[in-house]
Amino acid sequence: MTDSVRTFLIKYRYWLLLSFFAALAWGAIIANLVIENQKKENLYLNTELGLFKSETSTILKSYEYFSNFIYHQVVMQPEVLGLMEQAADGPESARNNSRKALYRHLKGTYALMQKYSFRQLHFHLPNGDSFLRFHAPDQFGDNLMNIRDAIRIVNTEKRYVFGFEEGRVFNGYRFVYPILKDGRHLGSVEVSVSMATLFDVLYNLYPDIDLYFLIDKSVVENIVFSQNLGNYSPSFISEQFLYDKEIADKFTKSNLALAPLDLNRLKEAVKRKSRALIGLKEDFSFVVKSGRNFYLIQFIAVKNVSGTFVGYAMTMKENKIYSQIFTNLHRDVILISVIFILFFALTFIYARSKSRLEHLSSTDKLTSIFNRHFFLAHAQKEVERINRYGHPLSLLMFDVDHFKRINDQHGHDTGDIVLKGLAQLIGANIRKHDIFARWGGEEFLILIQETDLAGVLTLAEKLRGLVEKSTICKHGVVTISIGVAQKRGLEESID
Repeated sequence: MTDSVRTFLIKYRYWLLLSFFAALAWGAIIANLVIENQKKENLYLNTELGLFKSETSTILKSYEYFSNFIYHQVVMQPEVLGLMEQAADGPESARNNSRKALYRHLKGTYALMQKYSFRQLHFHLPNGDSFLRFHAPDQFGDNLMNIRDAIRIVNTEKRYVFGFEEGRVFNGYRFVYPILKDGRHLGSVEVSVSMATLFDVLYNLYPDIDLYFLIDKSVVENIVFSQNLGNYSPSFISEQFLYDKEIADKFTKSNLALAPLDLNRLKEAVKRKSRALIGLKEDFSFVVKSGRNFYLIQFIAVKNVSGTFVGYAMTMKENKIYSQIFTNLHRDVILISVIFILFFALTFIYARSKSRLEHLSSTDKLTSIFNRHFFLAHAQKEVERINRYGHPLSLLMFDVDHFKRINDQHGHDTGDIVLKGLAQLIGANIRKHDIFARWGGEEFLILIQETDLAGVLTLAEKLRGLVEKSTICKHGVVTISIGVAQKRGLEESID
């Protein structure tokens, strides 16, 4: 080391040391921003995926109620039971007569079912033979026991089965029931809705998304009649998956308002990003950037009645929320970098000292939201302000149901994870100027300003539902109970 270098280091050792720590601080802040951004993205992805699956489940439940009505009020009636009994007992000629009679008897019912988007009404004999397909009345006699798990389960265990399943002609969500007369098993009946029907309803709920149904190629080739393989075409995702052509043809127009070239670029980006994930055969989602926009991509695993993976329902929609998160991250990184470059020494000393004091005095250590002391101080100021202007002021108080059980069964570390996850979820779904604080233990408070009681009750129910649908605890569902109160007069204090 030369004398000039040694002299420089000695002369500027304080600033060099300060610069070194400033650079470390800059790196730490940027890393924290990235981590927090990832947490927000993950929370958003999980919430969106959960909401979409919940909507899908609700739609299917509605069709299940209607299929139950058809089973009890149409199928389990004396004339239908008599025809199925003749088919089960009689020779082939008697079966043909019973088949024709059953078709004539329920033809009008099937037409009504089609009007309400049901695709199939399919009767089977006790041995699993197809007896009458109303959607293809000339195709019968093939045995489905070793091809369709639903038919096998219903006719061997004599119990109701519901779920997605590929068929010899069509795929769909099946509602399959045993046909019993005086305790005797006469076969089974299947009511089904197509994936296209489900997608049609989802498009009405989400008009700004694109939907695709991708079914495993091997499932189609092993089950579908050869003359019906034309119902499927190759998908853009992978050679492993096929499109249901009914869905592809019905929803040919993209809702993303992209030019054909831009849409193809987006599909190529989705293909690259999903390549390593589709083999997991489980739900997953991610965000891709194509052009200037971000897009939320969701893959919802579709499993059959036996729980075996058969394909994915895939959605694509522009993700303006993530675009804002990404923009905010870049803005914050640039701003922090400029501040550190121009004012690294004084900014570091002042900001760190001030931030630490404020953090210690106002923030709950575990959840990183406001603490009880901060809440009481600011709540009193809000009461005084509200008394001056006469605006409504409301208080939400909630705690985690059976929180002691979580701690006792899974440990306090899990309890801490639940509290932190709960704070993050609630904080992301209230306004910035609402005061959100931890009161103590598993109890939390939110001070809501300038919102009527009906709006506050709506917010409370929304927060309760979000927590119930969240995955903040890997051991099961977490729920909260919420109390709501609103200030009604000048004499009423925060207490």
